Amino acid sequence: MVSFRLRDAVKVLFALGLSLSLSAGALAQTITAVEVIGNKEISSQYIASVFGLSPGDPFDPQKVREGLRAVFDTGFFRLVDADTEPHDGGVKVVVMVVENPKVETFKIEGSTVFKEDDLKAVCMTTPGLIFNSQILRRDLDRIKEKYSERGYPFVNVRDVSFEGGNLVVKLSEVRVGEILVQGNKRTKEHVIRRYITLSPGDVFNSNMVRYTLNKLQALGYFEDVTVGFEPTESPDVVNLVVTVKEGKVGRAGFGVAYGSQSGWSGSVVYENINWRGLGQNVQVGAEFGGRERYWVQLEEPWMDERNFAWKVGVYRRFWEDLERYEGGELRATYDESKQGAFFGFGRKLGGDLSFYLTFDWKEVEVTVKSGDLGDYYRKQELLEGTNFTASLSLTRSRLDQALPYKKGDVETVFFEKALKALGGDWDYSKYGLELRYYAPVANLLSEVFGLPERKDRPAILALRAKAAFSDGEVPWAELYFLGGDSGLRGYRDDYFAGHEMFLGNAELRIPVDDNLSVVVFHDVGNAWNKRAGKSFSFDDLKSATGAGIRVMTPLGYVRLDVANGEEETRTHFSIGELF
Repeated sequence: MVSFRLRDAVKVLFALGLSLSLSAGALAQTITAVEVIGNKEISSQYIASVFGLSPGDPFDPQKVREGLRAVFDTGFFRLVDADTEPHDGGVKVVVMVVENPKVETFKIEGSTVFKEDDLKAVCMTTPGLIFNSQILRRDLDRIKEKYSERGYPFVNVRDVSFEGGNLVVKLSEVRVGEILVQGNKRTKEHVIRRYITLSPGDVFNSNMVRYTLNKLQALGYFEDVTVGFEPTESPDVVNLVVTVKEGKVGRAGFGVAYGSQSGWSGSVVYENINWRGLGQNVQVGAEFGGRERYWVQLEEPWMDERNFAWKVGVYRRFWEDLERYEGGELRATYDESKQGAFFGFGRKLGGDLSFYLTFDWKEVEVTVKSGDLGDYYRKQELLEGTNFTASLSLTRSRLDQALPYKKGDVETVFFEKALKALGGDWDYSKYGLELRYYAPVANLLSEVFGLPERKDRPAILALRAKAAFSDGEVPWAELYFLGGDSGLRGYRDDYFAGHEMFLGNAELRIPVDDNLSVVVFHDVGNAWNKRAGKSFSFDDLKSATGAGIRVMTPLGYVRLDVANGEEETRTHFSIGELF
């Protein structure tokens, strides 16, 4: 309802236009003058220019009606009329107007998403100026646009009143009623609901709906996820209907691989990513060959400000014929075994922050087969023993969760402490910082590669930097190792080892279709061993440049990279994105 009679004024306009009193002689006369009366704030020159008829024009009642409509449509006037009178051998057209009152006060009510001043900032309507209905209509459009830009497409203008100079716009924000979940035959309903970011009573937000869809689809539990809307008796309330179609969550994988250092190897892994429908991940695996490994792990990945994520597991690892290089020369070969158990838990701290604390107990043994790792490690009994560590990480994630691709930044500070007090043989500290950044590269696919752009899969520039340090007597097996598919590509596995390290990665990820991407990258990094008299230095970094492909499979992304290091070109094969 508009209590100021804009629609009534339109009726008056047409009534006046149709009943315009014209003498028979006026129809054949020429306009000799145009006069504007009744205006106080709006200039006569402006009104006459909008009216459109000038001295010398033939008098035409239809043109007069059109001119009156044009004047009224400026929005400044409550009433518009016209009359004629003889003048200088022709006819004078008198345009009579009644201006709208001035706006004394302007209020916007009903918004819970924005402050009133933020909405007024996009409006041209200003106290002290004449009320303009057309400007107000455009203001209302800009208010709706501001809502839409923030993901609120459903906002209604419930009422506009203008009485005594007081202009009041009343908004009505569409809210969420019930949230219904259907189609879940395996997954518990509470598991699905914890990923639904909207709650009953919230203002409907399409970004949050997209976020919910993306999170549920990314879980891998479902073959399909949709969100529908169900109208209610109230135009300001809408129900959400989340429909899922259960997918396969139990996967068994078998593989055979060959590495230039590790030789032939095989693997068998069973994983259930939605164990008992509770959203927990259970994994049992074994790898055979030069790098033998067995593990069992159960994990609850969900965390919020009230609920803890957790993980628990046991493992055994035996790696044969590992190589130690120094200055590009092979110094030693050795075997390394680790067996132990771990338990960890974490929780969100509010906003973008979360923490994770992990306790790890393991038996470690390094057996030198040829050459020497250094007298220091042997004399200080840093090759074999029991290690008990507590590791704490604090993460700030500002990734845009409403998008199906990564955009934003993640910062992680980590600290690990080995404790003799809890049964370990060593006492040392490791700590550092990791930074990650992801940004879509607009128009890269179409302008450079001639590929169609997709809003849901743009090219991504991904950057990572990691620096780490240590104090105390760090055993050989717990040093920082760089080289291979998990960090510094273009070099042998664990080619660099030390008490301090730096790693930098830059990748341009270019999607080709839903299941294939091409990547170009540049890596830099090094590890520095204090026992060899070396320390952290940005002037002493190794680098590699290369390209690769990513293929989506039921087990995730298969990654194949070819990197040209400073000494040789190497091929790396792995599962999942590097970071």
